[in-house]
Amino acid sequence: MCGRFSLATPAKEWAALFEVESPDVSPRYNIAPTQDIIAVRAAAGGAGQGGADAQTCPSREVEREVVELRWGLVPFWARSPDFEASTFNARSETAASRPAFREPLRHRRCLIPADGFYEWTAAGKHRQPHWIHRPGERPFAFAGLWDSWTSPEGSLNSCTILTTRANEVLLPIHPRMPVILDEADFARWLDPALTDPDRLEDLLAPFPSEKLRVRAVDPRVNRTSFDSPECLLPTEQQGNLFS
Repeated sequence: MCGRFSLATPAKEWAALFEVESPDVSPRYNIAPTQDIIAVRAAAGGAGQGGADAQTCPSREVEREVVELRWGLVPFWARSPDFEASTFNARSETAASRPAFREPLRHRRCLIPADGFYEWTAAGKHRQPHWIHRPGERPFAFAGLWDSWTSPEGSLNSCTILTTRANEVLLPIHPRMPVILDEADFARWLDPALTDPDRLEDLLAPFPSEKLRVRAVDPRVNRTSFDSPECLLPTEQQGNLFS
């Protein structure tokens, strides 16, 4: 699963990777569900709508936009924005059949910029967080879905992060992991012409183990209110962790 993540990389750096204009946002070190997060999606009316051969032709570039979405998808058909189901993650294996995720998977996919995510192991009476990141702490993208819930009072744009089975590096910590997309697949994931989930299935595999690193970090990460660069420090650089 993916219950917390970071985007500490300066906006100009990750925006260049995603080929979007750099937004005015600050680094974040401990992002949690129900909070507003940054996402990149195909701009409304952008190129790439395709024709009858859209499912077989290579993906074409589409204009991208940076948006702010609430983490925890509220489907357009929900009676209220207080959707009861837990939707901050969506299992990639069943998303095409789940009512909350079926239409977004076909028509409303997005990229969620990140540079790491957290998972936990037991450490005596405490939970030890681990920060999973790429070599060099480079930014990357989670595969996301978004939806828009509307009412006479206004609208709510929200999202979820797709998950898949864990790779060899993550398996000792947790059986699931977020779907991480290679930069070469960004355009394909965002292409609105690709509406058949079967054509995207190969993108939902576990990210290669050799492209990820695991670091035990400050247990204060357990508190969602703790959002500091210290979140990412290796435990050996800290003092009494459990004081």
